[in-house]
Amino acid sequence: LSGVQSQECTQTVQQIRNALESVGFFYICDHGISEQQQEIYLNQSKIFFSNLPIEEKKRISRKDAVGSNGYVAIGVENLDDYDRTLMDSKEAMDICVTDPHSIYLSNQWPKEELLPNWKNNILDLQDKFQEIGKALVRAFSLAMGEEEHYLNRGFSNSTSSSVV
Repeated sequence: LSGVQSQECTQTVQQIRNALESVGFFYICDHGISEQQQEIYLNQSKIFFSNLPIEEKKRISRKDAVGSNGYVAIGVENLDDYDRTLMDSKEAMDICVTDPHSIYLSNQWPKEELLPNWKNNILDLQDKFQEIGKALVRAFSLAMGEEEHYLNRGFSNSTSSSVV
């Protein structure tokens, strides 16, 4: 999606449009995140959720539901706002791309000695996701028959967040 005027970009935009109109979703390949990088990120997440002591997870847990970042334990979130008994059975780590942020509380990170390079790897991954997201927004604009920056006004770095 790098060269808007290129034939390859035009074909990719058409494939995205066709997928969304006929199937409803699409799979992104050749996104620029190497298999080695993906493996690093996946392993770092496995270490976070499997090996990080519960005391450390509690130390960096989200403080409230709105505007906070940090660790989310199993059962903290629910699957249905109308039925509070349907608790979510996943753990998560909420991180805001822009830190500090005017709306969200600051990101919380595990101690570096417990997870060396984890923060830097996660921030690096977020940057890559941000670039992929920007390319997709441009592609969606073009797929709608608009100029490439048509949808940009609805997206900004300041509102982006990730869940690991």
